[in-house]
Amino acid sequence: MTKGKALLRIAVDIALFGSIIEGWWFSALAIGLIGAWLLPYFAEALIAGFFYDGLFGMAAGMGLKGYGGTIAATAILAIASGIKRVVVHRPRL
Repeated sequence: MTKGKALLRIAVDIALFGSIIEGWWFSALAIGLIGAWLLPYFAEALIAGFFYDGLFGMAAGMGLKGYGGTIAATAILAIASGIKRVVVHRPRL
């Protein structure tokens, strides 16, 4: 990994976790999408989903809604990796 990519990963991580701590889920979602698109193996999105659920979810009786951050992070990673596979690694004709 180049120095620029490492600094970008650190900056995206700080912005992602800062927005989660502040409770700005809409900006955390956008930052997670950007990180999943620009960086390879952006597992920090899953960790951020766990943190979000630990802070704002997982209350008794919420059911599946209590795990919304983790489900959203998994969906972000799956969708971004699928789109990247089609767009970036498409064979040239």
